[in-house]
Formats: sequence, C-alpha cells, structure tokens
Amino acid sequence: MCSSDLFPSHDSTVPQLKNRIADLTQNIERYNDFLEKLGAEHASNMIDDSVYTVLLPEYTDKLKGFAAQLDEAKREATLWKTDGESCLDSGVHWVQKELAITRARKLVGQLSLEELQQRSKYLNEEMRRLENAKHILNSLVIQDR
Repeated sequence: MCSSDLFPSHDSTVPQLKNRIADLTQNIERYNDFLEKLGAEHASNMIDDSVYTVLLPEYTDKLKGFAAQLDEAKREATLWKTDGESCLDSGVHWVQKELAITRARKLVGQLSLEELQQRSKYLNEEMRRLENAKHILNSLVIQDR
C-alpha cells in the first residue's frame, strides 16, 4: 500500500525531487565556498570586520536553510526509495486495467471511437510518466553530506 507520506506536497514527484536535491546540493556547495572565501579574505584583511560581521551570518543562515531543505528532500527521497516502486507499480497496474476497461466500453458501444482515442491517449501518457518516474527512482541516489 502507498503511504500518504510519499505525497506531502506537490513538489514530491520523483523528477522534481531529484532536481530539488541537485539544486539544494549545488546551493550548499556555493555557500560553503562563499564562507570559505569570506574567511580567507577577512583573514588577509581584504574584508574588514564591519563587512565580515554582516556577511558571515547572512551566508551561515542561507547555508542552514538550504541544509534543512536538503534534509527534508532526502527524507522524501528515502520514502520514495523504500515505498515508491510499489506505489508506481500499482499506478502502472491501474493504468493497464483502465485501458482494458476503456477498450471494453468501446466494444459494448458505451464510448465512441473518438472517446476511446482521447481516453487511451491520456492513459498512455500517464503510463509514460509512471515509467519515467520508475526510471528516475531507480537512479535516485541519497548521499549524506
């Protein structure tokens, strides 16, 4: 059964989650670099104390914020890695069943050819999204900082 924890926000789809982790990791690297350079420039007296005391907490706060967001994204990724494949498999099974039901509705005359084509197009697009999500899920790597 799929856990409702897999869907805490609209940002939790697998492709978006993978991109969010990459973006947050990049931002953390940037701000660590800023802090390192700030410290070095301050130590060499290229940046005075009054400027340093403004930038240090700004960069530190940004870094903490990105780190907290990354931790949350990794928590979501862990849930997806643990339970996501079975949820996506359930989605694939549902789409396959709906395609069969749609064809049956056409055979008995409940749906026109145009309605069959529209519904099948939607379901096949959904199937592609699910398969893409499974592929991305399999490539999702959760690394500790």
